[in-house]
Amino acid sequence: MRPIFLYIFLLLSVLWGFSSCKNETSKFFPKPLTDTIVIDIPFSTFHIPITYPISELEQFLNEKIQAKFFETTIAPTKNVKDQVKIEMTKNARIQISSENGKLVCKVPLHVKGTIVNSQINFLTKGIKPVETEL
Repeated sequence: MRPIFLYIFLLLSVLWGFSSCKNETSKFFPKPLTDTIVIDIPFSTFHIPITYPISELEQFLNEKIQAKFFETTIAPTKNVKDQVKIEMTKNARIQISSENGKLVCKVPLHVKGTIVNSQINFLTKGIKPVETEL
């Protein structure tokens, strides 16, 4: 008969221990955050070193960009009745060099601007195309 009382006593003490642990741990939960915290995120960069011979890049660009490489019609006054045609032509070889760790590209250009349409056509009819060398 003694072992039955002993088992009951052990069972009750274990249950009482679990119930007291549950109540004590629930008291220490942190309060939920309700405020907004502003965090300044710094601008981050990373550099990937790429090695490529400048002479090969120069040759590649000279092969790809030849003669007239850009031609478009724009409306400088954002009106369809006023239109100017812009043409860009490469005059000579593109030269690429490196100065202080930066690439310097020299692109000799011939730029030509021609009036295609104009609201005041009677005044602009005889204007020759504007040309310049860069």
